Amino acid sequence: MGCDIHAVLQVKINDSWITKEEIFNFRNYEVFAFLAGVRNYSDIEPLNEPKGYPVDFKDERDDRHSASWFNAEELLSIDYPNKTVEDCRCTIQTGPNSYNGGATCEKGKGRLMTLSSFLGSSFMNDIYLIKDYTTDYGKANVRVVFDFDN
Repeated sequence: MGCDIHAVLQVKINDSWITKEEIFNFRNYEVFAFLAGVRNYSDIEPLNEPKGYPVDFKDERDDRHSASWFNAEELLSIDYPNKTVEDCRCTIQTGPNSYNGGATCEKGKGRLMTLSSFLGSSFMNDIYLIKDYTTDYGKANVRVVFDFDN
């Protein structure tokens, strides 16, 4: 069974958080691992452990897991093009003509790459979108709230 992320970009206007659009709206287990340690086959260090919904978030769902959020400053302070990560996700043969593409190899045997390459262009496009919103609303008034389903 697959896992999907449900993420919204919100801005604060007159002391209320308003959802502007959905972001990170694609199945990418590398992004899930980076944001919250979910489906972390790559064995990378998550940005943070899930911290739940913000206390003022109004769209909580009972059937979701690993809810968390980040403000724009947290997401924009990372040097994605220059930070190096080791992707330890690998494919192993589990039997004749049978393979597991979600296996994790030991540290030192993975692939070194930049964080931006690891996370992919769709993620980076959403990071640029977040940055655009901070131009109009300021970093303190932009956040991303997300959770996952299976």
